[in-house]
Amino acid sequence: MQHMVKQMEQQLNFLSKERDELMEKLAAERVLSQHAQVFVDNQASKAQGLEEILKEERKLFTKDLRRLQAEVETAKEAHRVEVLAYRRALSVEESKVRNY
Repeated sequence: MQHMVKQMEQQLNFLSKERDELMEKLAAERVLSQHAQVFVDNQASKAQGLEEILKEERKLFTKDLRRLQAEVETAKEAHRVEVLAYRRALSVEESKVRNY
């Protein structure tokens, strides 16, 4: 009978130690899980901030692109007018030369 009681006490001690180890592992896993959640939340926040910055950069890029396209069109028109004026002036000079 004492032998059985001793075996039961050993089993109880073994199970208590195993329970304590499992509780420590569980606590460590919870801490790790919390750290992972904080990391994920921080990364999501950074991603959202970067997304906002990207949207603003796209708006600025589109605005600058439109402005530059308008400047190019204005420059093309100014060049066309200048070429026409040059041709007229050249034509006038040519007619003066012919009349002499």
